[in-house]
Amino acid sequence: MAGFPAISTLTLPRAAIAQTSSRSMEVRRTIGNVTFRNSFTRAKNGDRLTRVGEGLSTGSRSSAVLALDEGIGSISVAAQTSFLIKEFNTTSNGGKVTVIEVTKGQVRVNVRPFSNPQSRLEVKTPAGIAGVRGTEFGVAVADNGQTNVLTDKGMVEVSGQDAGESVEVKAGYATIVVQGEAPTQPVRFTENLDMEISRARLNANGVWEMTGQVDPFNFVWVDGEQVQVAENGTFQVNYDRLPRGLTTFRILSPLGSTKTTYTLIREAGFPIKLRGEDDEFAG
Repeated sequence: MAGFPAISTLTLPRAAIAQTSSRSMEVRRTIGNVTFRNSFTRAKNGDRLTRVGEGLSTGSRSSAVLALDEGIGSISVAAQTSFLIKEFNTTSNGGKVTVIEVTKGQVRVNVRPFSNPQSRLEVKTPAGIAGVRGTEFGVAVADNGQTNVLTDKGMVEVSGQDAGESVEVKAGYATIVVQGEAPTQPVRFTENLDMEISRARLNANGVWEMTGQVDPFNFVWVDGEQVQVAENGTFQVNYDRLPRGLTTFRILSPLGSTKTTYTLIREAGFPIKLRGEDDEFAG
């Protein structure tokens, strides 16, 4: 597993970069609670982000779609995500340099191939940077900074800032980056939001242990708290006493797909019933 995704990109002399007011990220669609960064002000269709430091935050069951300049591409922002603009420049020969930082949550980026060699787009996270020159990819950031990157079209280069190693993530492949380590070698990825859970067992310390299994590239929240998913996709939840009501499990893929399941946790020997978003019980 790996550390700060940082991507190898073209380094430009400072004199070649100039701020421009003509660039923008225009809000094209919002669902639910979407606010400007560090503000309670709601974002609405037609609002524009134009300066470094500006950004958006989305609440639970909320999302946003932004258009990057005119025809360059789009950025889809999932629920419970915060991002801000770190660089938003035009080079001396007209190249577009766009760097956003996702501090938590998930974004999906779709940009056309750049014709200008000085154009680039990067997504920074607490674990690193993913950089492209034209592609479609998703970046998911866990509460602990772990970053999962999946490429849907094109190619993304991801590297660990601390480790300095990079990997090329081709279409249909994904990598995981943990702070202080190099990215994992990319593996084929097929989006899968299924989850299995065990019945809870009482351990020798008097703690109830419940384990689950998901695709290792997915993130999992249990009653709003994110849990650590191991390299093999397993996770564990401990209880001093078993909850009496339904427990909420939320699964997020690197491409932004989500699934919420309502689970009745029972001790070993009792049946477990799952209630999905369609409110139908599953075995």
